[in-house]
Amino acid sequence: MNVDDFTKLLLAIAVSFAIVILAWGLFRILNNLAGSIQDLRKALKNTSTLSDYVLEDYLKGREEVYSLLRNLHDFKSSFVDPVRNIAKITNMLGSLRKRKGGYADSQE
Repeated sequence: MNVDDFTKLLLAIAVSFAIVILAWGLFRILNNLAGSIQDLRKALKNTSTLSDYVLEDYLKGREEVYSLLRNLHDFKSSFVDPVRNIAKITNMLGSLRKRKGGYADSQE
């Protein structure tokens, strides 16, 4: 074995070692990328769950607001509107009484 053969053998070992080191580095990069993708999937799943909770709370809140508005409308229909109509009738009778001079003035 002469010096040229020894140099070729040493060069082959160095290139092989470099290829192994590059493969190991690439493996670590791919492993970290896979971990990052798994973390991203977990974050997206949590975001989806959170948006489901927000939507559920929004629907409950909307239903409560509609229920409150329905109750207010029912109260207005059953109490406020009749009282308003009675007030309109009394105002009309009062204005008729004032136009005719009133009952107290006509009797005296």
